[in-house]
Amino acid sequence: MKLKGHTENVRSIVLNRDGTQCLSASSDGTIRLWSLGQQQCVQTFRNHTEGVWTIQANEAFTNVYSAGRDRKVLRTSLKDPDSPILICEEAAPVLRLELVPDESSLWVSTTNSDIRNWSLRGIDSWKPVDVDGAPVAVPLVSTPDLVIPGAPSIKQYRVLNDKRFILTKDTDGNGALWDVLTGRKVDNLGQIDLEEEAKRRNKLMFVPNWFTVDVTTAMLSIHLDEHDALASWISGRDMDAIEGGNFRWPTVNYGKMMLESLLEFWPSASCNQTTQYEQNVLENGTGSNGTSAAGGLAVNGVSGDGNSNHSLSRRPYFHIPEHTPVIFSEVNGRTLFRMHARDAGGEIENILLKENVPQWVHDVVVDGKEAPFNKMTFCLVQFGLVQSREARRERLSASELIQIRKVVEHVYDRIIRPAMQAPAGDNPRSSNSSSGPSSQGDKRSPTPQNNSDYQPTVEELEEMIDMYCGEQKLDPGLDLRTVKYYHWRNQNTDLVLQYKMKRH
Repeated sequence: MKLKGHTENVRSIVLNRDGTQCLSASSDGTIRLWSLGQQQCVQTFRNHTEGVWTIQANEAFTNVYSAGRDRKVLRTSLKDPDSPILICEEAAPVLRLELVPDESSLWVSTTNSDIRNWSLRGIDSWKPVDVDGAPVAVPLVSTPDLVIPGAPSIKQYRVLNDKRFILTKDTDGNGALWDVLTGRKVDNLGQIDLEEEAKRRNKLMFVPNWFTVDVTTAMLSIHLDEHDALASWISGRDMDAIEGGNFRWPTVNYGKMMLESLLEFWPSASCNQTTQYEQNVLENGTGSNGTSAAGGLAVNGVSGDGNSNHSLSRRPYFHIPEHTPVIFSEVNGRTLFRMHARDAGGEIENILLKENVPQWVHDVVVDGKEAPFNKMTFCLVQFGLVQSREARRERLSASELIQIRKVVEHVYDRIIRPAMQAPAGDNPRSSNSSSGPSSQGDKRSPTPQNNSDYQPTVEELEEMIDMYCGEQKLDPGLDLRTVKYYHWRNQNTDLVLQYKMKRH
């Protein structure tokens, strides 16, 4: 059955008790009464000046209560549609009405977060006020009987550079810091300037986007997509800094950790298949899929000496609040299935999850599949010789999480040291070697002891060798992807790093 008449979206529909009639409200500003048997509109009410978003009818289906964008709450008699009664006027557009069954009051929610209850006492005897012989609509009530205060709604947000924390600002101007991985508010910040606070908290680091944010519901909604969710590998040192020195895995993937936490209670999840996992951990320190705990999963209940008397369980490192809503939807936004995180262990939810969980989520959560590491190609060249045709560039490929100090070690071991140890007259720039430092330092030892087998410490190497990207001297603690994002102009070409000897 198709009922045609409204010129814009239909926002609300109410059926009478026997299903023979219905009322519809539309963004076109009208309310229509339909005969379902005749499949046609029998009456149109035009009492609102803007879109009507919500309607309610009484049990006898003789009165319709309506409200919407114009903020006015009206009662219209279906027998006398030309004399609507103005019940009240809200301070914001009205989203929803709920009529008390005995018609003694009406609950109203708006785009503000408060919910108000308005009395309908005396409405049947209420008459418009005459002003110079013309009726003027005066509200039945000016103040609500009851107000349920709501929390201020989030209106602005900024995702910090670490792609884990989000700053928000609500309608009262107060700021808050949220942790995406734990699904919790970390701190209330009071009145803030959002941009200045984001600048203060942002660190010089680059992490690929692995989620998107939506605040149209006045709350933070985090969306994970197949193409981006598993792109965010994080080094253990960065996690260790955030977790206060308690993080012990070398690398983790934010998206994998999030998915495992959201579906922690699902019986099919690999974190709940502990028998084979326990045996493998006790025997060789790996999980059932051959991966170590570096995949972002903690092994709880194991003593520091690996005492096997403790029970083992493979659980997510972070735990999402059990009441967190989890929604699976298609690319076009159509919802397939929704639940709370804690409900994943239910019998019905377990069946629905098996039917609706996307394959890429199944691969991660059930099969324990690891996300692929991202590698980066870059070139090494001696400082000042980037434009020289004679300078030989060493082209390398490494994990994008490699720090510049590791590149410094490579420069020393593969370029500087062989050049220093080369006999007099030998050319250190053979076809299989990289360009070395200037000839004045080729034969000198890096140590006062003149010991060619001496291996400098990391600190000593950082005192000997500087790394540059263009003219920018690099902090040894930066990783390759951060250097490329912030200091390399052409993101579509290989990164070029230059090394420079400060001393020998």
